[in-house]
Amino acid sequence: MSKRYTPYGSAKHAKKSKYVPWDKSSDSIVPEDVRGGGLRAALVHLSNLYQTQNGSTVLPKVAMKHQLYSVMDSRTTVDQGINSLRENGDIKMFKTSLGTDQYCIMFTLDYIEHVRTHFSTENSANEKEKTSKISKTLLKFITEVVPNSSDVSLDKKTLFDKFGFQDSDITELIKCGVLNLRDAGSWWIAIPTAGHFLKLLRKGRQATLQIIRRTKYKELNQSELLARKPPPSIKLGLLYHVHDLIGADLVKCINATTGVILK
Repeated sequence: MSKRYTPYGSAKHAKKSKYVPWDKSSDSIVPEDVRGGGLRAALVHLSNLYQTQNGSTVLPKVAMKHQLYSVMDSRTTVDQGINSLRENGDIKMFKTSLGTDQYCIMFTLDYIEHVRTHFSTENSANEKEKTSKISKTLLKFITEVVPNSSDVSLDKKTLFDKFGFQDSDITELIKCGVLNLRDAGSWWIAIPTAGHFLKLLRKGRQATLQIIRRTKYKELNQSELLARKPPPSIKLGLLYHVHDLIGADLVKCINATTGVILK
């Protein structure tokens, strides 16, 4: 029989309980140094998680904003920390098509490196020619605009008056995938290859939920789930998706005598 439990993130019990599902070493899905390292450590851990597990170097080093709620026990701390890191220019936040408040987060330097690598690799196999293959417009965007803007979108006044871009430059940046149209006269800052990443995230999310739903009581021990061989549709690793499901409130965490149960 399970112990009395509090669903993680419950507003009703948030002040009464500091319990997080992985605070016991036997069930921890977050390394101790990450748990004690604050928001920056959590971002580093999550953004590298599927790359280190699956050897992916093509996809960007991305963490989802809501995943941070699965690592830290205070959502307020997460939100305040994100705002601080954004204002300091340490991170970039990106709007996604997954739903309200589901944003991608990248360290600014990782984003710049991802853009450089993506277009250099795409355009040239010669190591010495890679940097020169990035257009002047794109290079200006990642060296002048990206480090000096904390917003998730940019308007025409900023791009044209402050940074000196022209209509042809905007067209090129959209083609490169670093800008997406928001509305007339404004654009979302975007991640090249983000569409592929979000497709993998969406498929993996549904597949992981399906594993849990197919059990008798639609609940599964967290350790048992992570010990399973993931189906082919899960490309980012089960652990990455467990953080995704918990942070997005798609499962409840139950502290049972047998360990953490995902329901």
